[in-house]
Amino acid sequence: MTDSERIAAPLTLEEAGPPQESREARANRRRKALAAYLEAVSDAIHARRMTAVGDSAIGNAHFGLTIDGTGGFSNVRLLQSSGTAALDRDALHAVEAASGTVLRPAILGTRPLELNLRVKY
Repeated sequence: MTDSERIAAPLTLEEAGPPQESREARANRRRKALAAYLEAVSDAIHARRMTAVGDSAIGNAHFGLTIDGTGGFSNVRLLQSSGTAALDRDALHAVEAASGTVLRPAILGTRPLELNLRVKY
């Protein structure tokens, strides 16, 4: 085989590399990653609630917060009280303790995410 034949040889499908991911496929992957990430954040917060507040206490405290590019929380604010000050305080501590504990997937980028969530008791 001459040098010119080697240079001009066509690429086989195996040599061409992976196919380009479609815009729709990437958007679907991003949506799934976001849903899984937000569920993991909620799980991390709920895992940090204290049961000592009272086993018979029932309520939902609604919080707003910003998640930065590293997964840390800022601008944490109580949007709606559970109706029980002790539950609200405990929920706030759970949110603060969960900050930065869940690794943010790279596909989500580093833009801040605004989140409203309910801490349930």
